[in-house]
Amino acid sequence: MGTQLYGNPEVALRELLQNSIDACLLRQALESKWDNPYKPEISVKYYTEEGKDVLEVIDNGTGMDQDIIDNYYTQVGSSFYTSTDFNNLKIDSNTDMVPSSRFGIGILSCFMVADTMIVDTMKIYAPQKSSDAINMTVEGQDSIFLIKPGERQQVGTSTKLILRKHKNPWQKMSEVEFIKSVETVIPNPPFQINIKTPNQSKIRNENSFKEVLPVSLKDHSWADNENIKLVEIKFGNRSVGIVGTAIMAILESKGMPADIIEIHSKNVEIDMETYSLSKKLENSGDKIVQSSTSITIDELGKIKTSSATTWLAQSKSQISLHGIEVPSDLFPPSWKVKKNQVKLAWPFPLILIVDVCGNRDLDLNSARTEILIGDKWSSFEEELACLIFSSINNSVSAEYWDELMKITNVSNSEDFIRGLKRVSNKVIL
Repeated sequence: MGTQLYGNPEVALRELLQNSIDACLLRQALESKWDNPYKPEISVKYYTEEGKDVLEVIDNGTGMDQDIIDNYYTQVGSSFYTSTDFNNLKIDSNTDMVPSSRFGIGILSCFMVADTMIVDTMKIYAPQKSSDAINMTVEGQDSIFLIKPGERQQVGTSTKLILRKHKNPWQKMSEVEFIKSVETVIPNPPFQINIKTPNQSKIRNENSFKEVLPVSLKDHSWADNENIKLVEIKFGNRSVGIVGTAIMAILESKGMPADIIEIHSKNVEIDMETYSLSKKLENSGDKIVQSSTSITIDELGKIKTSSATTWLAQSKSQISLHGIEVPSDLFPPSWKVKKNQVKLAWPFPLILIVDVCGNRDLDLNSARTEILIGDKWSSFEEELACLIFSSINNSVSAEYWDELMKITNVSNSEDFIRGLKRVSNKVIL
């Protein structure tokens, strides 16, 4: 069942991290209510023990007691973070946190990469009051849970996965590569996360997202071109629930936005024969298409005409939800789009790195690999368009902006158009 839900075994780490983050954010709200100092912290460790590779995630979050283990943790499809118990805690602690864990199936992903899982946990109840520590060992997803007194001295949870030899997705990675893979899973952590291997360590925190730049997603299609203007954009803040950076490619002719540019178009006469040569750049939404016709002469002196099409500045994206990667492409080709899957159909190519944070949320499929169409997505796309084009508007002349708006009218996304109108209305005012 786990393989059917997740497909990629690396999601075990993502699921463990989102559980730990939620537990820490909830404890943060409770400690704040009790006027207690608290510093949330998570550690991710990868090491070898008794000849076996081990992945361990340790947090100082709320922890679990027997009741949570029985009613939620061991029950597939039953998530504590969608329960009445959690909602009561939210009300009691006056928190508006939006949990990442919501489907109650994360434990299944662990058994895609491990046959044994060992959990040591202690739950906080009130200031200076907690449950007894509980240790739980599970030998495979269909086995019984062996529960005994735990060893923890502090509130929180540690989850240790004894990894399968032939199912360990990090087995062939160097220690540096493992650390980078963890950083990819958690690009924008809300607090400090320590990543440790036997000889390497790295700390990520709420400032690490500033290091994730769109230039890292550039490929050969984003090579310099005299007719393409690249606009770098930094946008958003936690109060609007969207933060990120982007690079937008705008086709230009004589320094102004253009939809189509005929760069060369001429006839050439060779041996009494006329050949047409041309080169055209055309804006095509998620890319710029370069079309050209040319002539070649083979070794026998025969002249041939050939046509070629090249894609320039093809759109790419990297999106995370509450700091945790969602491995979904926001610019999929039409043939690849699944039912209810989102797609940004904007009139300009874009490299986009964005985190949806704060109180904002998105609907995901149960595997947490795809973003689904709905009111949350519509609100996000509208706000994203408003943020990005507000930034562009502030950096260009009124004449340039007017020409740019003529091109944006071709978009068939109502959410995009609404966001753009908000910018235009500000300009008019």
